[in-house]
Amino acid sequence: MICSDVLEHLRQPEDTLRRLIPFMKENGRIICSLPNIMHISVIMPLLKNGLFEYQDSGILDKTHLKFFTRNSIIRLAQNLELSIEEMDEKYTPISESQQGYLAKLSSVIGNDNLKDFEVLQYIFTLKK
Repeated sequence: MICSDVLEHLRQPEDTLRRLIPFMKENGRIICSLPNIMHISVIMPLLKNGLFEYQDSGILDKTHLKFFTRNSIIRLAQNLELSIEEMDEKYTPISESQQGYLAKLSSVIGNDNLKDFEVLQYIFTLKK
């Protein structure tokens, strides 16, 4: 099953996935892609100017009802008693000002999750 750029448009994405599980074959998979709300293009305006403005497309698309990070995806899988077989990241180049902001941010929060600020989208596979 494929849920590509779907779950973020649903009010109850976890419930929707839960309803799909009974239709999975024994070795079946659900392939999903979700935008990363933790991307620097969202975090930087929020922290600098208090701005969280929906847009016509992208991470803050006006039609998005739910937002996800790497950790919330992991929690989603755990809640569904599914495992994440594979998780890939889609990156886009970030600007010099964003790179500078990430450097400042790392001095406050450390480097452990710093790469998550550069991930535009997660593509992952769920299995029973």
